[in-house]
Parts: sequence; structure tokens; C-alpha cells
Amino acid sequence: RASALSARAGGAARRARARPPAARTRVSLPRPNLARALLLPPCAAQLNNFPPIFPIMTEKVVLVGSGNWGSAIATKIGINVVETSKKTKFDPKVNMWVFEEYVKEVDGKWERPARGSKPPEGKAWTDEGYTPLTEVINTKNENVIYLPGIPLPTSIVAEPDIKKAVTGATMMVFVIPHNFLAPIVRAHRGAPTRRDVTARSPTTPRVP
Repeated sequence: RASALSARAGGAARRARARPPAARTRVSLPRPNLARALLLPPCAAQLNNFPPIFPIMTEKVVLVGSGNWGSAIATKIGINVVETSKKTKFDPKVNMWVFEEYVKEVDGKWERPARGSKPPEGKAWTDEGYTPLTEVINTKNENVIYLPGIPLPTSIVAEPDIKKAVTGATMMVFVIPHNFLAPIVRAHRGAPTRRDVTARSPTTPRVP
């Protein structure tokens, strides 16, 4: 039986050699650099100057809240994201959702209309010399109401529309009073965020 198998194998080899070159199946291996990249994870392939096989997703951090605590955290997040973006895939711009208010500078001090007050009939607050707080933050890089005198990184962009603010987010940092959390989450429902988006709240105690 062994000799019969050897003869059969030898005949198959002779037929393969006799086959015309065009009919042979040619197997070409990947180029050496691509072959090496296939054996490396995307990040390692990129570090070794090889194109990543799978796209590396850009991380986008969004800050929800702009009060005293939110603005204080923005001073750190805005710097850290820019520094991290030099080494990894982080969007260097951080949207900060701001509850829109109107402010006006009077004798060097920024003021707001009295809580609950409305502009004169037929007019808007801008007609009375007030400016949207988001515009002031983005122009002066400072939250003149909740953290006056402390500059915000230029990477922080104030946005009054919650859905626009969280668009594309992979991480959302909530810095708002807990009683406002539920309505804010409902307000941005349907916004195009990543499906695996994570949420953090530095004011929430960790549950064991």
C-alpha cells in the first residue's frame, strides 16, 4: 500500500509540473512590510511606520456643565486633551455645554439680568446691551460669571445646544447638579454619539 501511495503521489507531482504555466495557481505572499504590519496591533504598526490595518478611532471628550466646578475642570481637561492628542488619537477640541445666559459688563464687572426677569416687550436681551455667555466665553476664553479671572484653554469651546455639544462624543463628563441630570440626558437623546460612549461625573461618589 505504501508503494502504491508513493507512485500515486509521484504521478500527481509529474502532472503538476506538466501543467501549462498559465493554468497554475500562483500564490503571492504580502510584501514584507505589510506582512509585518499584519502581525502587529494597529498602534504598534503605526509606531513602526506601518499603516494600521484597522482605523484607530479618535476619542472626543465633551464637558456637560459650565458652572464653578465645570469651568474649573475645563481648565484641566482642555490642557490634558491637547497634550494627549500629540501622542494618541484625541480630538484637541473639547465642547463644553453651557446653559445659555446673557451678560453685560458694567464698570468692569459682568452682570446678569435678575433671575426670572424678561427683556422689555418686543425686545431681546441683546437689544439691551447684553451678550450671550457662550459668545463671551469663546471670545475671552474665560467664564466671566462662574470662574472670573481664570483663563480657560483655547481648546474649550462653549456650546449652548446640548445635541451639538455631544455630537461625536466618546466620553462625556457631567458636571451639573444631580437634579438636572435626567432632563439633560433626555434633551440630548438622539444625538449622534458613539455607541460605546462612556459617562463620568466627578461629583458622584463611587459606589463600591
